[in-house]
Amino acid sequence: MLAQTLAGTALNAGVSVGIAVIHRPHVWRETTLALDVKAESERLKTAIREMIEAIDRLVGATPLIEKATHEVLASYRMIAADRGWIRKIQTYIQKGLSAEAAVQRVRRHTREHYTHIGDNILKERLADLEDLASRLLRHLTGEHGNAEELPESAILIAHNLGPGELLDYDRRFLKGVVLEEGVHSAHVAIVARALDIPVVGRIPFLLTHVNKGDKLIVNGEDGTITIAPSVQAIQEAREKIVHIKKTQSFDKDFYHAPCKTLDSVPVSLSLNGGLPVDLNLLETFNLEGVGLYRTEIPFMMRTTFPNINAQIEIYQEVFDQANSYPVTFRTLDIGGDKIIPYMWRTSDENPALGWRGIRVSLDRVNFFSQQLRALMRAAQGKPLRLLFPMVSDISEYQKARQYVEHEWNHAKEKGALLPTSLSCGIMLEVPSMVEQVEALPKDVDFISLGTNDLFQFFYASDRTNPLLSDRYDVLSTPFLRYLERIHALCKKRKIPVNVCGEMAGNPLEAIALLALGFRSLSVSGSAVGHLKKMILKLPLKEAEAFMKKALETYSPSLRSDLQAFAKKHHIL
Repeated sequence: MLAQTLAGTALNAGVSVGIAVIHRPHVWRETTLALDVKAESERLKTAIREMIEAIDRLVGATPLIEKATHEVLASYRMIAADRGWIRKIQTYIQKGLSAEAAVQRVRRHTREHYTHIGDNILKERLADLEDLASRLLRHLTGEHGNAEELPESAILIAHNLGPGELLDYDRRFLKGVVLEEGVHSAHVAIVARALDIPVVGRIPFLLTHVNKGDKLIVNGEDGTITIAPSVQAIQEAREKIVHIKKTQSFDKDFYHAPCKTLDSVPVSLSLNGGLPVDLNLLETFNLEGVGLYRTEIPFMMRTTFPNINAQIEIYQEVFDQANSYPVTFRTLDIGGDKIIPYMWRTSDENPALGWRGIRVSLDRVNFFSQQLRALMRAAQGKPLRLLFPMVSDISEYQKARQYVEHEWNHAKEKGALLPTSLSCGIMLEVPSMVEQVEALPKDVDFISLGTNDLFQFFYASDRTNPLLSDRYDVLSTPFLRYLERIHALCKKRKIPVNVCGEMAGNPLEAIALLALGFRSLSVSGSAVGHLKKMILKLPLKEAEAFMKKALETYSPSLRSDLQAFAKKHHIL
C-alpha cells in the first residue's frame, strides 16, 4: 500500500505513530411503539439515574491531570441532567413512543438543529449530545459494553467524539485521535490536551480512507495524517517526537515571557472564550485578560431559557475562573444562523445580513435587560466591560447604552452593590460603522474589530460558502488598506481598538495587523502559543517598512510575500 497524506486541522499539538482503531457508535434496533407509557417513563428515569452515576464514576476515575478536564466533565454531566433535554424525551414517551425511540427522536431533532448553525464552536456541542444519547441508549438496552481493547499504540479514528467516549478508552495505550469533524473548542479536544494526545480534525471522508489496523502518523503540528508511512517517514516522526519533548520546557519560558516584539514594542494579547474552562489559559500564557467572551454559548447549550438567577450563576463562574483578569462580555450575538429554538424562530433568506446581534437585543428588550441585570449582579465589586455586536449605526449603540444606564440606576436605587466600573464598546464588523468612527459618542470606551464579518461584507463574499472560501484573501492590499484606515480613524478619535477576529489568531496575518499599527489582539486559546512565539521573534520596524512599501501597489494577496518576509527573518 502506497503512503497517503491527508490534510485537516491541528486541534492539539504533538506527533504520534500508531495503529488505527475505528470508533463506531453502536447501532440499536428501534422499537417504535410502547405498550405501557408509564413503564417506559420509569425505564427512562432509571436509565438516566444509572447514566449519571456512571458519569460520576468516570469523573472520579479520571486522574487529576488538569482542572480543565474536570470542568469539562462537570459541564458534560450538567447536560446529562438537563431537565429540558429529559422533558423532551418524556414528551415523546407520552405520545406513545418507546424510551429508545423517544431518545432517538430527540437526538435526530437536535442533530438537525445544530447542523444548520454556522458557528463551529456552538455546533461542536452536538458531539456531547450525541455521546450522551448513545450512553442513555446503552443504559436503556443494557448493552454497556466497554470500548474495545487497544493495541499498544492506538490512533482512534472517528467521525466525531464526545469527552466521555474518549475517556472510555484505555488512556495508557491511546496515542492519537483523528476526526472527520471537530474544532479547537470541542470538549473532546480540551480533554485530549489534558491527556497530551495529538488530535487532528476536519479531514473529509476520513472513514473511507482509513481502515482498522492501518499504520498511521498523526501530526498535530501541521494538521496532517499519513496512512501507511514509509520506514523513513516513521523514523523522522519519532525524531520529531523526541525533539518536541526536548523543547516543551523552552516553550513554557516563551509563554511566561512579556509579550514584546524583537525590538521591544509591547503587544497586548488577550483571550477569546465562551466557556469557563477556556479561561484556564489566562495564567498559563500570561495574558492580559479576556478580550471577547461569547455569552451566547451557554444559551445555545441549553434546552430552556436560563432565568436571571441561572444567568447570574453563569457569569459569576466566569468572573471566578478569570480571577482578577478583566473580562469583556459580548452581549447575546444570536439570530441569523445562531437560532435559539426555545426563544423564537425567524426565516432569514440571508442570515448574515439579517436579524442578528444588537438588532435582536433591541427588538427583544426583556431578554436584553435581563442579561444586563444578571451581568451587573454577577460583577458586584468588580469592573464590568460590555461589548455590543453587529452595531451598524450610532443610534443602535445609543439605545443599548440607555438600557445599560436604566439597569444601572435601577440597581443603584435598590441599594445593590454595583460593579466598580462600567465600560461599553462596539464590535466594528459592519462597513457602515467605519464611516461613523469619528462621530462616535464619548461614552464609547473601546472598539473590538471583528475581521470575519468585516471581510465578508467588504468583498460581499459569504465566508461559509465553499465556492468562495479561497476567492479573496484578507491579505489583499485593498482590505489591508481598509484596516490601515480603520486604525488611523481609531487613533485620531483616541479610542482603544482590539482585533478579535480570526486574522488576529493566524501568526502570518497577525504580522500584517501589527505592521499596520494594531497593538492589541484577542485570540482563541489554541492560537495563543504560536502567536506569542511569532511576536517575540518579530522585528516590527522592518515589518512596518515592508508593509508600507507593499501597500503602494495593488495585489490580490500579499500572502506569499509575507511568508518570504517571515522566512527571511526566521519568524515562523
